[in-house]
Amino acid sequence: MEEKRKSRNIPIQDYISILQLEYLSYMLRSKIYRSPFKEKYIDFCEKKKETIKTITLKVGRASIFTDDHIKQKYADEFFNNAGLPNFQYRDDYQRGVLGIHDKKSFFSVGTRVEFDGREYYVSRNLCYKDDNMPDMLCIQQSPDVPWIRVCVNDVRRIDQFDLIEEL
Repeated sequence: MEEKRKSRNIPIQDYISILQLEYLSYMLRSKIYRSPFKEKYIDFCEKKKETIKTITLKVGRASIFTDDHIKQKYADEFFNNAGLPNFQYRDDYQRGVLGIHDKKSFFSVGTRVEFDGREYYVSRNLCYKDDNMPDMLCIQQSPDVPWIRVCVNDVRRIDQFDLIEEL
């Protein structure tokens, strides 16, 4: 059997940190994507979880699966006060391909968001693949109230921490 080659030459703690942020990205995608991609990311989560558990056990470190403080630390690092989370991407190609799906899925129509201290729901997602265009959403407080157009970076998804609660 051929020996597995390392794809990264970084300190083990940095590697564990990256793996945990990748896991949060996969976990979130498994919650916001639709089938068949949802199932694909559920499978990725299981594999990533086993890798994290194996490595942290081997080096005697705690992880997001064994320590609530570490779980909260990584959740705080992953989610921003507003806008998109810090999704992890393998490279620029993956960022380009997955990035638009992350934007469209995280702020899908009907998603509850907070803007200016008030609750709204997304009535239209205006995120596009073109990086020269700002990522915008149309949000409303209710169907009978006119929508307003806002930048993605100015809204916060209300249930974002709930999406990764089951670690």
